[in-house]
Amino acid sequence: MMGEKQPNDDHFDLQFAAGTPLYDAVAELAEKLQRPLPAMEELTMGQIFALAKQQYGDHLPEFWVRWAEWNEPGQMDAMGDL
Repeated sequence: MMGEKQPNDDHFDLQFAAGTPLYDAVAELAEKLQRPLPAMEELTMGQIFALAKQQYGDHLPEFWVRWAEWNEPGQMDAMGDL
């Protein structure tokens, strides 16, 4: 279990995320950061989440609040296979 890759380790994938809340959340963040959306693919989801926390501070959008709840280290262990 220890070597298992976490979602925060994955790079953002525009094609995979198309049409999902993830795509919308990353697109909105990219716009606020004045970064082209394709450039976000160079980052891991953990890095993108860190940017979201910096950008939004205490006003983190619901998507990123849920992301944190589901993807903080150790969370998946308690959930098992859904």
